[in-house]
Amino acid sequence: MSGGSRKRAFVTGSTGGIGSVLCERLSADGWLVTALARPESNTGPIAALDGLTIVHADLFDERAITEAMRGCDAVFHLAARVHAPDTEPRSSFDRLNIDATRCVVAAAVAASVQSFIFFSTVAVYPERDEMFDESSPVAPSTAYGATKLAAEAIVLERQNEICVTILRLPVVYGPRDRGNVRRLIDAIANRRFVIPGTGANIKTMVGVFNVAHAAVRAAMSEKSPGKIYIVTDDEAPSLNHIVCIISRELKLHRSPPHIPVSILRAAGFVADAVRRATGINLPLTGDQVLKLTASTRYSGETIRKDLNLQYPTPLEEGLASAIAGYQNDLMTTGTH
Repeated sequence: MSGGSRKRAFVTGSTGGIGSVLCERLSADGWLVTALARPESNTGPIAALDGLTIVHADLFDERAITEAMRGCDAVFHLAARVHAPDTEPRSSFDRLNIDATRCVVAAAVAASVQSFIFFSTVAVYPERDEMFDESSPVAPSTAYGATKLAAEAIVLERQNEICVTILRLPVVYGPRDRGNVRRLIDAIANRRFVIPGTGANIKTMVGVFNVAHAAVRAAMSEKSPGKIYIVTDDEAPSLNHIVCIISRELKLHRSPPHIPVSILRAAGFVADAVRRATGINLPLTGDQVLKLTASTRYSGETIRKDLNLQYPTPLEEGLASAIAGYQNDLMTTGTH
């Protein structure tokens, strides 16, 4: 894009695992980016990007955010309360996922922004072993899922004033991931992971570079306004396939062992009983066993067809980038 025709984007959650890669993608595509960041955030990965300006402002300071958004073509709202312990009060999710979203979308409307891309989650669906798509009934079972679903409704209420697109994401992996895949990599690297049964259960995921690709295309498409899309990789791998790729990329001599599901369930039952009786937390819980052995199936076909998407990063390449990020962190900080 030439200097006079460069599009402008406003990104919340810009220093996170997804937000930082999105900023990189926007910059590479020639956008001018205003990146909202907390004062204590590590802005290193995005600070030197071409055309990017970092703004420190509170998500609830609607006036300041409105001014920062003026002249922007698109807002990408990623900032959210995601990973938190079970003891985390619901109010913390309400504040960051619902109240903050209400402020950010109101600011976008006040600033006359054309497009609003809201990043949501497949946690709005029930936890069942079946294929879900955009037409499936929603029934969140966690505070995170419930508050993101409520935030979706807030955003959709403004769709007569701004072009809204909602992206529901499954597990996301990439070089700055701090979530489930990072923990899986760490467990495999440290020989603390076992494969339940055959490991044939399906785990739908999406690489962060593919998320960024879909988000930018959605912001520029005439087909996406008013739509809710599930965004997934082209393939839905089995747990065993994921573990094999990670083991190979880590250059391990052998993959984690396979353990019968019945044994794992029994171990989870015992661990739960010990925790209830003594308050001691063991490395395994019944809930972890349930999630490990379950399949998660989501269809991302709708957005691929609507926007004619061809994702840039296949599974093996995306997992390799996640492992490289993990190893880089070990070398630079000495922590997992």
